[in-house]
Amino acid sequence: MKVVKTEHTIRPHTLTFQEFLRLKKDAGPHEAWRSQAKAVNFGKLFGMSSGKFVETSLETSWTAEEAARYVIEYGLQDMKFKMSQRFSHKPPAYWDYVTAAEDIGIKFFRTYPGLAERIDREHAFAKKKGYIRSPHGAFKQAPTVYMTEYTPKGYPNPEASSLYGQHLANQKNITSNTAIQNLEASIVMPAIAEVNTILRSLGLKSYIFNSVHDSVDAMVHRTEIAIYAKILKHVCERQLVLFFGMPLEIEIDMSDPIWHPDEYYKKGRDVSVVLKEHNEKGVEQVDPDLFIP
Repeated sequence: MKVVKTEHTIRPHTLTFQEFLRLKKDAGPHEAWRSQAKAVNFGKLFGMSSGKFVETSLETSWTAEEAARYVIEYGLQDMKFKMSQRFSHKPPAYWDYVTAAEDIGIKFFRTYPGLAERIDREHAFAKKKGYIRSPHGAFKQAPTVYMTEYTPKGYPNPEASSLYGQHLANQKNITSNTAIQNLEASIVMPAIAEVNTILRSLGLKSYIFNSVHDSVDAMVHRTEIAIYAKILKHVCERQLVLFFGMPLEIEIDMSDPIWHPDEYYKKGRDVSVVLKEHNEKGVEQVDPDLFIP
């Protein structure tokens, strides 16, 4: 496993699939394996247990034979024996899955060594203060984490676990992901305001109307696809320096249910494909050079 450095050539979801889910040439559509990799990244990042990871990811993407082969290839027989003792009530095939999940978790935090420290630090802060901070100013309350009594080893006392263990676990996960989700908002919201301001100043018809996590939704006029893409990429990707050197490459997909009835929201095509098709159909585009960064 390798320690990841922040470079334009490395995309975390791609790296995760290559490292943990063993990308092959016949891996299938890009979005299919990227979704699997995202499940690993966000699941482990937000404190997902090995058992939960099996249920939400591995059982739906691996066959029992693939899980068994993973155990053999990586020499995890001893770990599998421990899992068979821990999950004796589960069928034998589950032991391979959960062994693979446990190994993936270990490798995940070895690959991203700062994450485990950050998660522990956020939990400790919430236990002491009752809230969690974001580097960009926002914060979120975590009262259950703060008010719970803990054993000397840092575990919730048995009474607390029995009364509201699930709620406490959820709030601990919130302490893990709040700073990350606030970072999304810190990037997306200023970008939306700037893009819409530029579009209006140029007298264009297109506009952004919504955002979901790290995505934005826009209504784009057919003649303004090229200039809209240019503006969006400029505004979002130039923030590289502003956010600690993190690559902020964006993907732009477009759907056109009028010309393509099978397309609908979230089932679009890359903007370059749409532009090529529009050019072939003679749809003139607003000159992208109308916007000069």
